[in-house]
Amino acid sequence: MPQCSPFCSQLNDELKQSLKETMTQKYKQPGEEKVTNAVDRLQQEFKCCGSNNSQDWKESVWIKSPEAERRLVPDSCCKTVTPLCGARDHPSNIYRVEVRHGSNCFK
Repeated sequence: MPQCSPFCSQLNDELKQSLKETMTQKYKQPGEEKVTNAVDRLQQEFKCCGSNNSQDWKESVWIKSPEAERRLVPDSCCKTVTPLCGARDHPSNIYRVEVRHGSNCFK
């Protein structure tokens, strides 16, 4: 059987980057409700935050906007979702914020 590892690795990297771009560019943007709902569902079901890690959200169009109300991550990153819980990015509150542990939604 042919090995897929070099190609799979490249595909994995490309998919991870695509997910990150979708999350940071389309989350909570007008007309992107389906993307927002899908990202929220993904993060809650997989207990994760961001494509690579919670730091991905620093690049988010929404997080940088006044509409984010000083959140650091979406509330769907929270272990217990409550309004504005994403404003506190402590590890006890946010799914896998530790960058060094591979805290991604895309495995």
